[in-house]
Amino acid sequence: MDLIHPRVTIYITNFNYARFIDKAIQSVINQTYSNIELIVIDDGSTDNSKEVLAKYIRDENINIVFQENKGLNRTNNIALRMAQGEFIMRLDADDFLAPDAVEKMVTIFVDNPEMGLVFPDYYYVNLDNHVIGREIRHRFTDEVTLYDQPAHGACTLIRTEFLKHLGGYNEDYSCQDGYDLWLRFIALYKVGNINEPLFYYRIHPDSLSKNEKRILSTRRLIKASYVSKNFGEKKHRVFAIFPLRTLQIGEYSWPLEKVNGLPAYYFLINDYLKSSTIDKLIVTTSSPDIIRTGKELFAGNHKVAFIYRRNDFEKMGVSLNPTINLIINHPDFDIKDTDILVTCSPGYPFVGHQIIDEAVQNIQLFNADSVVSVRPDYANYYKHSGGGLVPFLDQQKFSKYERDLIYKYAGGIMVTIVRYYKRNKSMLSGRISHVAINQLESFHVETALDFEMFNVLKDTCEIYLSSNCCEFKI
Repeated sequence: MDLIHPRVTIYITNFNYARFIDKAIQSVINQTYSNIELIVIDDGSTDNSKEVLAKYIRDENINIVFQENKGLNRTNNIALRMAQGEFIMRLDADDFLAPDAVEKMVTIFVDNPEMGLVFPDYYYVNLDNHVIGREIRHRFTDEVTLYDQPAHGACTLIRTEFLKHLGGYNEDYSCQDGYDLWLRFIALYKVGNINEPLFYYRIHPDSLSKNEKRILSTRRLIKASYVSKNFGEKKHRVFAIFPLRTLQIGEYSWPLEKVNGLPAYYFLINDYLKSSTIDKLIVTTSSPDIIRTGKELFAGNHKVAFIYRRNDFEKMGVSLNPTINLIINHPDFDIKDTDILVTCSPGYPFVGHQIIDEAVQNIQLFNADSVVSVRPDYANYYKHSGGGLVPFLDQQKFSKYERDLIYKYAGGIMVTIVRYYKRNKSMLSGRISHVAINQLESFHVETALDFEMFNVLKDTCEIYLSSNCCEFKI
């Protein structure tokens, strides 16, 4: 084995990307690093991919495989079994590498024998190969302490032996192969990055990454499975607080609206109780009627409790801290320093128990102190200077794909370790991790108009379709 120029396997997976795959192949052929094994696997394409690939079949340096459609992760494992290289990389057929990408990534491995995975920054390109932005990652050598932002699944160079030791790719998932691999890798091996764009990621309508709901749902399944297999039974008790505000003069309280004959808050509570991480859900309100009705609706369910709080705790602009302090010091509950605390906002009607579970799992996965639900925000913002509006953060100077990514709070979920809350009097402190929510989950109800929109959307959400208790009438 050449220790200076170890063999690298690059495999390209293709499904109906005939218009792009030639550029992907050429980007491998034109690498400044020469010791490369190239495998191209056509996964049952129905376009003219076979015709495009035909010119490479006689090339002894390229192994072309045609197969019936098997999906990404099964194809990944086929390539892994075929690979002869000490290192392996997947290149998607619609992306392409910078000429010196492999050389620069291999150098990191040669200089760091303990390294298991290396990934670079990258450019965004459009259908015409024009650069429209750049993804800049944090420096893993001196900046990163929280590993909740994974490497890209493709164009990441991996030590083949380590990947095989982990059992290859999990074929239970149809996408997000990189995320599953990331969780398993960071637990055992060192990972690093190169703060230089070394590949070109294509943005187009057919990109798999456009399916946000599918991606986030798969990530949640991956996290849940990983935590179950590697952490066993959970060691912490989890208390969730669900603060309900009653209708105030001149204000609107959507949780009191009727949905299928029941108050809206019922459906959220019913869904939260399906959580695999919550030990106790504490609903707190100043309304004796809500407490009475809630106890009737959830009679016999010891996982939920209804607790009275003072009227002044519910006023607009009042911090949630008095309510949290009421709960953690309540004589009916035994909350120790190791417990985890969750707050859920009734203003987000499409946030289900899966998001709560994911947030709690992040505490374990990434050794975080707090977790918040967020959504990426690509909008331009302005503030008033006294002489008119001026751009905020200079975002207008950059395209969507050139800006530093900004997250906004959405979804109403915050999680923290109780001892950190007691010390800092804040739900978010220390090392703050995040869970990303999709567009529907970020929908917020504040007004009667929002509730009208909710009624249009609710029939698409499992929270309101899965309840089997709608025979209750109030």
